[in-house]
Amino acid sequence: MSQTIEEMNEEMRKSIGRSKVGRMSKRKGSRFELNLAKQLDLFWKVPKGTFRRCPLSGGFDARFSGDLIVPNDFPCLIEAKDRESWHFNELFKEGKGKLLDWWLEQEKICSRQNKLALLIFTKKYQPDFIMFGPKLKPILKFLKYHVKVVFNGTTTYVTEFDNFMCDKVRDHLKIEGVKYASISQ
Repeated sequence: MSQTIEEMNEEMRKSIGRSKVGRMSKRKGSRFELNLAKQLDLFWKVPKGTFRRCPLSGGFDARFSGDLIVPNDFPCLIEAKDRESWHFNELFKEGKGKLLDWWLEQEKICSRQNKLALLIFTKKYQPDFIMFGPKLKPILKFLKYHVKVVFNGTTTYVTEFDNFMCDKVRDHLKIEGVKYASISQ
């Protein structure tokens, strides 16, 4: 059965609309990554542009994993998510949800590269949050607040990104960076 011109036009409009939504979503993610890179340059006290967006979000080159290119002495890989598809109640549902999926993927990548995992996530009308694993548990004493979350035996900690960005956390990460650099050589 052949389509009418009206049906073909409607399909074309829907296709164009989906394509536009995809481009807008990519731009939103890119803006989030660029903003994080600027904040991390200030946090790590390095020249502007030291932290930068990874072309193709880590798919650019095997040497670059994660969404941001980080300095050699930074012990973490960063995955950034600016998506509307996650919900806080996922943190309390055993083994379900986008946050767990993103975290497990990041952990797998980081374990292969002997790096610590950081997942920075946000969505509209919410602050930026950061999730990190038990290897960074010593920094909890420097944070004003955090939530401990256990997914199927996997322990993580979540706090607001601004709460994480303090001098004592940076100093601890610099010490960890030295440890990790000596292990991987």
